[in-house]
Amino acid sequence: MRSIPEKITLTFLYLFVCSLGFEYWDKVNVYNGMTLPRLLAILYVTFSMLNIFSKKFNIKFENKVSLRPAIFLLFVWWFILLGEIVTHIKGNSALISMNLTFLQTIILFVFIRLDVGKAEKNKEMLLLSFCTGVFLIFILINLGIGIQSGRELEDVEALENVRRVWFMGLNPNTLGGLAAISFVLCLYFLIIKIKENKFWLFLSIPLMAYPILIMFSGSAGGFIALFLGVGFLFYQRWLQFYKAPYYLLLGTPLLIFLTYFILSGNETIATKISGLFDGEASGRFALWKAGLSIINEHMVFGLGGQHNTSKYFLQLNIPQDTAHNVFIDVFLFGGIFAFFAFLIFFFYMFKLVKKYPNKDRIALDLALLICVIFIMSKSGGGLTLKYCWVLLAIIGIGYTGGRGKYVSKTN
Repeated sequence: MRSIPEKITLTFLYLFVCSLGFEYWDKVNVYNGMTLPRLLAILYVTFSMLNIFSKKFNIKFENKVSLRPAIFLLFVWWFILLGEIVTHIKGNSALISMNLTFLQTIILFVFIRLDVGKAEKNKEMLLLSFCTGVFLIFILINLGIGIQSGRELEDVEALENVRRVWFMGLNPNTLGGLAAISFVLCLYFLIIKIKENKFWLFLSIPLMAYPILIMFSGSAGGFIALFLGVGFLFYQRWLQFYKAPYYLLLGTPLLIFLTYFILSGNETIATKISGLFDGEASGRFALWKAGLSIINEHMVFGLGGQHNTSKYFLQLNIPQDTAHNVFIDVFLFGGIFAFFAFLIFFFYMFKLVKKYPNKDRIALDLALLICVIFIMSKSGGGLTLKYCWVLLAIIGIGYTGGRGKYVSKTN
């Protein structure tokens, strides 16, 4: 039985996750630039800390939780900070910018991992909150609320002649990523949970909305993330050979339909997909090449953050401050040591997922992990992309059924 403080903590967590897509909506700014998602995150972490200290660091888990991934992230942060200090000593930067933001992300990662690990239901509720928030965006867009054709442009009342929707300033690529992951989650719940309770059929409504939301966003990355997520969700089940024909027959037509539906409904996505074969990828290949050339000159310590990398990109006539690839960015910011610590983090996450005794949970977490890695590999600011880190925080938490077992916070 949860205590009242625990219920309040989890409520703020679910509200925060639900509000992830509303980060740039001015109407939900609370005070002096304090957005609603940021306020909810602060309230959540505050109550979570109070719960931990009140229990003297003894936390009751139903799930097997590992905090070791956070250690690797702290190493990444430390090496980026070291790069910042070295660059500052050379007289090329001012201290400190993005490092504190990334540290806040790590702290949020730890607290979400601890709270979700207390019960299996917490993970399901968090994922449903994620899907609910994205479905709310779909509803608002169809009501003509929050539609923009650019971050700084005025709202428009209809979707006509809007090539790519910026929802209240939210980047279309982020919107497409949110919709893709929500589709994968709803599909998982429908396949697995429908056997337990027919009530889960209600998810078929938002399930139909998310591909349309990807079309609104015009995000080729969102389409590819959906394709990867659905593919891994179904074809991971090939490990159970007696179920392979069922998942093959169910998954393949679905992927074919989604591909036809999205590409025929949005010429922008189709054009961007074809650009992958032409070596363009919306200019990302050129960005990655430029990032690698900068790395070659600052391989050991890096540059400390995107506020330092922008001038190096400008020297190459590229008006960007990141390489739009989180792995290249980490190498740019923290050098070779940060890069390897970041790789170890993801290898360890894969290791945690493969330890599951439950094949369904392996399929879900593997699909989420692949989606997140892909999205972060093509996004600017991947180190602070909140929804990706929220999902990473709940990956690799395997339900053990060990009720009544107390585990130290440090385990």
